[in-house]
Amino acid sequence: MFKNILMPSDGSGYALRAAEYAADIAKKYGAEVTTLYVVELPPVIGILPSEERQGQMRQDLSRQGREALAKTREVFEKIGVHPREELMFGSAVPSILQYARDENCDLLVIGSRGAGTGAIDQILIGSVAEGILHGASCPVLMVRPL
Repeated sequence: MFKNILMPSDGSGYALRAAEYAADIAKKYGAEVTTLYVVELPPVIGILPSEERQGQMRQDLSRQGREALAKTREVFEKIGVHPREELMFGSAVPSILQYARDENCDLLVIGSRGAGTGAIDQILIGSVAEGILHGASCPVLMVRPL
């Protein structure tokens, strides 16, 4: 049934819980899995940072992404699944949705919230999760924490 699973991850506890589900499904169906981290550059207000500072920000945010992917990989490998890892720059929701379409993913597995959860998100699902639910062209499994 599932051959190509996309598991966006920010390395949060919510995402790691979703990774457990994605790994279990992948193992049962023999599916390929891609873990994806989208680096979102902060908006620039006022004076643009120097090119050097912009480069440093990109490096720092990329490092955070690689760390999140490594934590996610550990969850998969404990279950015996070896995901492909992708890191890209962009806005999370449109980047994830476009990647899923371009790669013909037949399942998206996401956590109900992400690392940036604020007080209002304690009541609602995360904005990225909500955007994916409304825009995905394939089934979405949203995993809530225990």
